[in-house]
Amino acid sequence: MSTGLKRGIWAALLLICLVVGAYALRGAFAFGEPPITAATPSPAAAAAAAATSPPSPRPATASA
Repeated sequence: MSTGLKRGIWAALLLICLVVGAYALRGAFAFGEPPITAATPSPAAAAAAAATSPPSPRPATASA
């Protein structure tokens, strides 16, 4: 096998490894739970926020 072909194979393998590493660092291969975003709070966080927030005042209704 020629030296140029060997270098080409090594270069291709190195490039593949770098691409896979970049995707892994980005989290593209993350499995399981979806990432937490600000738009969708977890149920525990929503319950904690509801427990600590003061109740909203209700408007007075006139009775006849």
